[in-house]
Amino acid sequence: MSQLTSGVAELPLLTETVEKCTGIVRETGLNISSLLVELDRLEEDCDKLHVERMKAVHRHHLDSYREERHRELVQKKAVMERTHQDSVRVSAIKECLVLKERHNTFKEEFERDMENYKSTGNFSVRDAQTAPLDTVQKIQTAPLDTLENFVPEEDSDLSSFLGSERTSSLISTKSDEGTDSHISRVSDAES
Repeated sequence: MSQLTSGVAELPLLTETVEKCTGIVRETGLNISSLLVELDRLEEDCDKLHVERMKAVHRHHLDSYREERHRELVQKKAVMERTHQDSVRVSAIKECLVLKERHNTFKEEFERDMENYKSTGNFSVRDAQTAPLDTVQKIQTAPLDTLENFVPEEDSDLSSFLGSERTSSLISTKSDEGTDSHISRVSDAES
């Protein structure tokens, strides 16, 4: 029984120890619940930081993509400008060559017509069928009928250019064609 008496004597001490342990367990539970709240907050903060980091990475990738696209566009623009300048230069050269060729063709035709006019005193129009094919294709001229019927109002420039005997043959040729009224005007102008 002595054990029972010693056990009963230790009972208040045991109760006090159990109450202390219960208080510690309760306090530990409160600490654990506050720790869980803090862990939840920490997890939310980590998620926010992760989202911000992902946004920063996305912005960085977007900025680098924009810079790369800008560089490509600048390079393509430079290539296109060079290509355009080259094509403009080539077309200008082609146009210049065409104009020179047309000028030379016109000059040759004019010289031929002048030689014919000086030798015969008539301005004859060559038919398009007798003209060389490349000349017909290259030259775009006004209708030659208007050139045949053209009589200058002031004959002094033409006289000085062709000489006085050519002018008289022109006047006689034109009088045969029925331009007597104009010849009288030319004769009045010469005197």
